[in-house]
Amino acid sequence: MAKQNNKFTKIIIRNLVVIVVMMIIGALFAGMYAKHKQSTSYTSESNVIIGHNLTRNNHRNTNVLADINMMPSYKEMASDSQVLEATRNLLSKKMRSEYSVNELSGVISFRSRPDSLVLNISATTSSKNKSVAIVNAAAKAVKNEFPKMDPGVGSIRILGKAREKNTESTTRPSIKKYVVLGTALGLLLGMIISFSITSWKHFI
Repeated sequence: MAKQNNKFTKIIIRNLVVIVVMMIIGALFAGMYAKHKQSTSYTSESNVIIGHNLTRNNHRNTNVLADINMMPSYKEMASDSQVLEATRNLLSKKMRSEYSVNELSGVISFRSRPDSLVLNISATTSSKNKSVAIVNAAAKAVKNEFPKMDPGVGSIRILGKAREKNTESTTRPSIKKYVVLGTALGLLLGMIISFSITSWKHFI
């Protein structure tokens, strides 16, 4: 009886060792893969306020309410090739050689919020200074081109220039998440291997 218990204990220990080793291997491989694929992107933002009358006392006058209703249209206007072309022309010669109008459309995003006269502009690239330069150029392009596209658009004001110190960074993929996933896969694989070895040795 004692011999059987000792044998059973050895089997459990051996299986646990296999499982732990596979978990470690899985975590290491997943971590190294994530590290190899990892990249950091930088997002810079600027806001443009659009409206005919921006005073608080007259916030609900007809012009301001009309401007609020127009914000979705202003968002579409900002994405127009005319604005993107103007944005590109405001960039340095070196950056113009790096970004076509189509490429800028994939870098720049425009957002409008309900009941707001603010158009949010963001640019995401692999470089802080490029993101800042592009978003500032886009904000200036909106200010310059909107009156040409719609003479009745009202006043357009840029709410401060984007700066590198306010740029947000995002690193993907997450090494921690991949390590957790690799550990879980290692656990599963370790259980399958240990079960297969035990079955093969004792039941086949």
